[in-house]
Amino acid sequence: MLYGVIDIGSNTVRMNVYSYNKERFKKIFSEKETLGLIAYVKKNKLPKHAINKLVHLLERMQKDLNVLNITDFTAFTTASIRNVKNSEEIVKYVKDKTGIEIQILPSEDEAELSYIGAQQDYDLKDGVLIDSGGGSTEIIIFEHGDVLEEYSMPIGSLNLFNEYVSQIVPNKDEKIKIEERILKEIKKLNIKYDKEIPCMCGVGGSIRAINNILIDLDLKDKKDSIDVNLLPSLEEDLSYNDRSTYDIILHTKPSRIHTVVPGLLIFKVLTRYFNCKEIHVSKCGVREGFFIENVFKKYQDN
Repeated sequence: MLYGVIDIGSNTVRMNVYSYNKERFKKIFSEKETLGLIAYVKKNKLPKHAINKLVHLLERMQKDLNVLNITDFTAFTTASIRNVKNSEEIVKYVKDKTGIEIQILPSEDEAELSYIGAQQDYDLKDGVLIDSGGGSTEIIIFEHGDVLEEYSMPIGSLNLFNEYVSQIVPNKDEKIKIEERILKEIKKLNIKYDKEIPCMCGVGGSIRAINNILIDLDLKDKKDSIDVNLLPSLEEDLSYNDRSTYDIILHTKPSRIHTVVPGLLIFKVLTRYFNCKEIHVSKCGVREGFFIENVFKKYQDN
């Protein structure tokens, strides 16, 4: 059995195809396009030309699914469409043009599905999971394998870039403002949990890009774990709007040249806030969680 999952994010649109039976599933195909939907938002609305860009991209992905003879698939969206005023209009327009009905995931569902997906990589017992995307950051605190608290911040690497960065990477003053904004959003959450959290699970393209850059710079060996003390060092390496900084990112993750540093600052502030020493970088996240809950488990129960 084959099933496609299209994740319409604030920065990227990604399609995964999973093969599955009663016992197991695996990802067999993945396709990603950087669309940066959130960058088009004006007065908290996504304009028609941006919606049409999404329509054309979904049509191309639909053709790819047809080539693979896959008729079963679902498209869902998170902060990119969830947080704009004309979300219902967007969903209807896409349905009329493509036949694809987009599911809008509430932030609490996004958080839980990210946790479920990350469990495919790690045996999550005690800690905090951070799923930071282009337009929002989900925070899940868990103990003994159970979710205790879920929070969502309306900031991500792309909207922080759009709001605060004047060139490609933020300068010193812009980084201060970004960190102040992150702390302000954390304080709004009024998190009561005060136990020590030594380990963080990081989900999403930003933390994977950070991890890959650290490996490329020979700053770490372990592929799936980051010592948080490396984050300030990497921030220093990416401090200049010049060729030396650009090349570091372009050699590893060119599509994230403008969002890597804002994403890095999110994780730097959050690891300090929770006093974490290490970040486990998950290859799985909300797409796997969505597939497990909406397709795989239901198929196993039949």
